[in-house]
Amino acid sequence: MSFHTMGVDGHAFEPAAAAPSVRSSELLGFPPGARVLIINLDDFDHHGVDVDLAQLPLDDPAVYDMLCAADSVGVFQVESRAQTATLPRLKPRKFYDLVVEVALIRPGPIQGGSVHPFIRRRNNQEEPTYLHELLRPTLEKTLGVPLFQEQLMQMAIDIVGFTPAEADQLRRAADSAAELGQAARA
Repeated sequence: MSFHTMGVDGHAFEPAAAAPSVRSSELLGFPPGARVLIINLDDFDHHGVDVDLAQLPLDDPAVYDMLCAADSVGVFQVESRAQTATLPRLKPRKFYDLVVEVALIRPGPIQGGSVHPFIRRRNNQEEPTYLHELLRPTLEKTLGVPLFQEQLMQMAIDIVGFTPAEADQLRRAADSAAELGQAARA
């Protein structure tokens, strides 16, 4: 079994032995210098069982029970303190719920005040509402709460009449403004 680390910037770290392969990837959105652990399943003994990630079920109730109990240490994307605090309240039962869980604990939804309204609506403690009926098709799946950048782009198209290219420029401008705000606070 091989083990090596490389920063996202392409600079290698000192190799270590007898551990899973480690690589980094800008495609995964990690910052320069980050170390990323990627396990090659071919390096492990599976007790005679062929493991194909594409064939793993996405609806195993035991996995969702574990996540609802916030038993997620070591589970990529849902092991942070904020995620473990949100998992029992969101009560994920399908893969899309995990997509939403990860999206909720991001700067945009947190700073935009989307987390608590979404969870209340998801738990039937509050009815979904829409500021305008034109927003319903875009926001219905997230119960009237914008969570994804793509939803904001679609709202600009539906409400303001932006072209997709203009909506993408708006998204980029919002990202740049957010980065400037973070740099000013640092």
